Amino acid sequence: MTTTTTTTTAMHMLVPYGHNHHHPRRDIAAIDEACRLAHSGDAITVLACVIVPMCYAVDVIPGAVWKQTCLADRSLARAQAYLESQVAEGVTVRILRVQARDESAAIVAGAMYRQADLILMGGWPAPLTGIAARFGVAGTVARRVECGVQVVSATKRPVSRGVSEAVAPVPARDKHRHRLREHTKGERPNDVHRS
Repeated sequence: MTTTTTTTTAMHMLVPYGHNHHHPRRDIAAIDEACRLAHSGDAITVLACVIVPMCYAVDVIPGAVWKQTCLADRSLARAQAYLESQVAEGVTVRILRVQARDESAAIVAGAMYRQADLILMGGWPAPLTGIAARFGVAGTVARRVECGVQVVSATKRPVSRGVSEAVAPVPARDKHRHRLREHTKGERPNDVHRS
């Protein structure tokens, strides 16, 4: 009689957070995707990059680049609070701050340090995700690491645990078309009133 035992190994996911300074929803989409993929025993590490100027050594004390360090720490605090409210039971949450010359070097160093199996990066809306995955920071990271790299589109619906409804954002393009239609009807843009 033979018995077969299957063992599942824990997955270690790395989510760079704060590299989309002007569009934080992209980073939230990557965290939501990590929460969707994570099961009990897995680990999610949120990474914040501290870009060190060329006038300093990469391993300079954080006080020398205090502005970038404070921004990274605030990003990590926000990401950790959000992640802990969304993650399933039994998933380990870690945070990591990495100093490097550029974002891709910081993400590669963090992936090697945490031995990540998958890197989830927030990306552009769906039509541009493929371009960003090939030529942007994600493309550079994918060429330099051995683990998988997935660019998550910001237009994906977020994982919402315990919330019954999720409101889809209105694309900005539709707002502009509406204004254009109103303007072509003979009204000036300043005369348009919305209720």
